[in-house]
Amino acid sequence: MISWKRLHTQTHFVFIYGILFSFFSFAPSIASAEVKLPSILSSGMVLQQNKTVPVWGVAQPGELISVKIGRQIKRTIANKNGKWQILLEPVPIGKTYEMVISGKNTIRLTNVAVGEVWVCSGQSNMSWPLNRSRGGSRFIKDSKNYPGLRRFDVVRTIHKKPQEDVKGIWYQGKKKIWRFSAVCYHFGLKLHKKLRVPVGLIHASWGGTGAAAWTPMRILKSQRAFYPILARQKKWEKRGYKIGRWRYWKRYRRWRRAVKRARRRGRRIPRRPRRYRKRWHNNSPSALYNGMIHPLIPFAIRGVAWYQGESNVPRAYQYRKLFPALIKSWRARWGQGNFPFIFVQLPPYRYRGLKTSAYNELVEAQTMTLMRVKNTAMAITNDLGSLYNLHFRRKHKVGKRLATTALGSVYKKRKVYSGPIYVSMKIKKNKAFVYFRHSGSGLTSKKGRRLRYFMIAGEDKRFFRAKAKVNGRNTVVVWSKRVPNPVAVRLAWRDYMRPNLFNKEGLPASSFRTDKWKGITEGKF
Repeated sequence: MISWKRLHTQTHFVFIYGILFSFFSFAPSIASAEVKLPSILSSGMVLQQNKTVPVWGVAQPGELISVKIGRQIKRTIANKNGKWQILLEPVPIGKTYEMVISGKNTIRLTNVAVGEVWVCSGQSNMSWPLNRSRGGSRFIKDSKNYPGLRRFDVVRTIHKKPQEDVKGIWYQGKKKIWRFSAVCYHFGLKLHKKLRVPVGLIHASWGGTGAAAWTPMRILKSQRAFYPILARQKKWEKRGYKIGRWRYWKRYRRWRRAVKRARRRGRRIPRRPRRYRKRWHNNSPSALYNGMIHPLIPFAIRGVAWYQGESNVPRAYQYRKLFPALIKSWRARWGQGNFPFIFVQLPPYRYRGLKTSAYNELVEAQTMTLMRVKNTAMAITNDLGSLYNLHFRRKHKVGKRLATTALGSVYKKRKVYSGPIYVSMKIKKNKAFVYFRHSGSGLTSKKGRRLRYFMIAGEDKRFFRAKAKVNGRNTVVVWSKRVPNPVAVRLAWRDYMRPNLFNKEGLPASSFRTDKWKGITEGKF
């Protein structure tokens, strides 16, 4: 027979145990329900002026969130997944702010500035640090004088799926400046001096990476031209898996022998080797977009500064479609319209193992992107690089050239911001008249010397060195006695050639070709 007194005691015990179990079981979820922000939204950040400013994060589903900055107070409710976003009206420039985000807990972000925000991305020449560039020690020492130039260095991250956050901290002044991108720093410094407003630089780059690693997977799967990229990734994974398995079993057999020796001698048994797991690398399709770009969205920015393309030279023809697809996908996902996308045209470099015009076809793909994609601009740097050093040290000149392009194309502070770019050609008798845009106040040759590296061909497609001279403000006449009936002209169509055609403002002309004959990278995917 059951005692009522005992049952009553047991009932109380179960009830109390249930309460305690519920509390400790849900304690982590209560802690995780606190309002949290991504690392890009932190103290010391720069907000983009004259734009709606998104503020976002996570909280408990249904939680009321408020954001206060200056006189603005905006509220929203976290959705069923705990995500929330508030759009602030443009914040006035001229002073630093405190931003207060309140829910069940309160977050205070201090020293928040308002100015211009740019994302700097690409591969090794963009990631090249300030302390390894020419004059780096001088620039590092001088950086303390520019507290209005603020930097966010995205920690290198690879991921198979788009991430919501990334590691990084906003810095200003001299702190951690030595490891920051030299090109990005000098780009931002010139903007800061010319515009006289705070400038925020978000640096996210990785050396030796192709454009596909920075492109969303959905885009790569949507176009047939990109299928070879995905097929190549599967091939790499399969090969890597085989090699990884082979190495694991080799280490495993070695470990088994070590275990027997340890037991026989009475020593500590060594740790068993880990099994091989399939891993993505920094050149896997979308890996860097997922880990380093997607977490920044939808932070308000003015635009993107891009320095990449070296890894795509062997497949330059594919870059004609891949690069525009990257630009359009970033704009679509950021949701801030066709923001400016400024990029560096690769300087000449002797690529080993490749034919000499592969580089020029990559430059051609970049120029085609400039012509076809709205609100883009290109900084021509064929007078700055080194033919035998891909990582040349004069990064301050590239950064300043990039800033000059932005000051002209975005901020309208310069009338001439680009070197001459080929537009069209007309044949008159035995001469070719080549027309350029961005000729500024007129075309000229460097140091007044004769124009070099022009080549001309007839219908037989055989090119010969040609004579050339400036004819008017924006025209060059090209001819050769060996080609009585010309049909095509090329300028510096080799990776070791540096053209000496400039405009009078001192900006160099881009290499080009007027023909559409089959290139050496066409069909290589």
